[in-house]
Amino acid sequence: MRGQKAFWNVASEKGLRVGVVNWWATWPADPLNGYVVTDRALFKLEKGGPPDREIFPASDFERLRPLVPDKQVDRAQALDRFHLAAAGLLRADNPPDLEVLYLPGLDIFTMQRLFGAGRTDLATLDARLEAVREEYRAVDDLVGEFAAQRASEDVLVLVGDPGRFARATEESPEGLVAIAGGAVQGGDLGLVSSRDVAPTVLHLAGLPASAELDGRVLEAALTPQFLAAHPVRRVASYGRRPRARHAESAFDRDVLEELRSLGYIK
Repeated sequence: MRGQKAFWNVASEKGLRVGVVNWWATWPADPLNGYVVTDRALFKLEKGGPPDREIFPASDFERLRPLVPDKQVDRAQALDRFHLAAAGLLRADNPPDLEVLYLPGLDIFTMQRLFGAGRTDLATLDARLEAVREEYRAVDDLVGEFAAQRASEDVLVLVGDPGRFARATEESPEGLVAIAGGAVQGGDLGLVSSRDVAPTVLHLAGLPASAELDGRVLEAALTPQFLAAHPVRRVASYGRRPRARHAESAFDRDVLEELRSLGYIK
């Protein structure tokens, strides 16, 4: 149903190898130059049965089966650890030029502890807040583990969404964008938009920004040397995503039940 290309589709079309793990709205997985682990891949691996476009290429489906977490592990933490391990496994043989990974665990964990059952029990508030702090530390460790695997010339763009809890309690919640790597100069960028991320990532990958994108390349984050060697380029459009039939699967109901258990739908 998506009419527009994702930034990894643009990169793939331009000959870059891409790796996409657990991004929203990636099922059915697009055929591209690289690999895609959709947001429903783990659910299907746990449920069993033959793959149905949860992963591209489909041959990677069985490679990920040994990574399926134990049912005893906290669900939010299990999701993050599985997807981090999947990214590491698929990256190992042939590292992508552009890699994207989404870790949803912190958002899920925070909502369950602060908005879930027992949220009005003040006697347990301190314990629940400490559990959330501990989860922040755990996710910080996972991000550190991921960052340690990058090469010296790689650039890491970390986007911290405010999350559902902040959106429910604040009028204008703020997230976080941090950029690190050889092409990056230190400093505070001030207030930026989440819409600046895609054009910045495309520029770092050597691709032009599209006039159709609302955001801008965050040039202030990049060194003068990098910008001199790689000036910002623009095109009118990347073109529309090829029209496809509305995808349905016998597994849809199971996915809805999983999303309901994680608090994304009611």
